[in-house]
Amino acid sequence: PLSQRGYRIKTVEAPLKESLAASLLRISGWNLLANHIWNSSDAVYFEDKETRLLKQQGISSKTKPILMSPFLLDPMCGSGTFVIEAALALLHWKPNFHRNEFSFMDLCPNKANEMKVALKELKAKIIANEKPIADLPMRIKLYSEKNNITAFQDSLSPFFGSDISERNIETAKECAMEAGLSKLIHFFKKDRK
Repeated sequence: PLSQRGYRIKTVEAPLKESLAASLLRISGWNLLANHIWNSSDAVYFEDKETRLLKQQGISSKTKPILMSPFLLDPMCGSGTFVIEAALALLHWKPNFHRNEFSFMDLCPNKANEMKVALKELKAKIIANEKPIADLPMRIKLYSEKNNITAFQDSLSPFFGSDISERNIETAKECAMEAGLSKLIHFFKKDRK
């Protein structure tokens, strides 16, 4: 299934589908923030649907814009899906990138070689757009400083996930490691209080 993006090695109770988490992030403007962090460091503001419609009509909104922060906390992270998808988006990493076999390749067996060549070309384009994990903390710092966002001093991780269940935290850590993001996400057990 397309919702399985290759990093979830275990599941928890009531898991969030990976594709749904990615969609929610995209709707929130997270992907726009990801582009700005790498290209300009200009401020990115969250816009709800009403604000966007007013802007399209040339009417200014009465609500104050909300500056988007590159730091993300998921207080009920479960298996870490939301913070993992956020990190993948900021790095422009594509899920399931390392797969070599897709079901659609069996639809036209006589064009298998052409499909493999097309897949190889597509992967080359994807790799060219990926950002290095080592550069992300510096880019987040630049964006934060330019836009007067207070950075978390006690952690190099821009992403945080907490959960009441120790088992969920362990699962989240394993999933983040499988995604190659364990150095960017800090998971910890925390009660609701």
